[in-house]
Amino acid sequence: MSPITVKRILDAHRVDYSDELVAAIIEIVEAAGKDRNLIENVQKGINQNIRRDNRRRGIY
Repeated sequence: MSPITVKRILDAHRVDYSDELVAAIIEIVEAAGKDRNLIENVQKGINQNIRRDNRRRGIY
C-alpha cells in the first residue's frame, strides 16, 4: 500500500496525517499480508460464505 493511498484513507476519515502514522499503518498492513493464520482465517470465512450461498441456491 502506498503512502498516498494511506493519506487518502486518513483524509476520508478526518484523521490527522503524520509520516510516522503512515509508516506504522503500512507496516501493519504488510505484516498482516504475511500472517499465515490471518490468510487462512480469511480464506476459511470466504469458503464458508460460498458454501452458505450455494446451499441457499439449492446447490450442495
